[in-house]
Amino acid sequence: MSLIRALMIDVEGVLVCGRPSDGRPWASTIEDDLGLSVAALQQEFFSPYWNEIVLGRAAPVDHLKPVLAKIAPHLPYDDFIAYWFENDARLNIKLLEELRQQRKCRFR
Repeated sequence: MSLIRALMIDVEGVLVCGRPSDGRPWASTIEDDLGLSVAALQQEFFSPYWNEIVLGRAAPVDHLKPVLAKIAPHLPYDDFIAYWFENDARLNIKLLEELRQQRKCRFR
């Protein structure tokens, strides 16, 4: 009998790995596509707030809306979110298949 009852897989960079079209990081062409500086987004949003968001202590919208208003006032929040989710959506099919195989072997 197996002791493993559940297996947790990280999503960002493991299960979801980049843009669907080419696997590059989701923000690779964000400057050209949306006129938003990756460096400014990192400095103003990800660096100060991401840990808080990942730990569930804050909602992304609470910090992202004011940050976008500051660094990219031309860019509506909904447009940014749509871009992010569409471009950070390449599934790691090989990993999914390996997990499927593990499930067959271990959880029957």
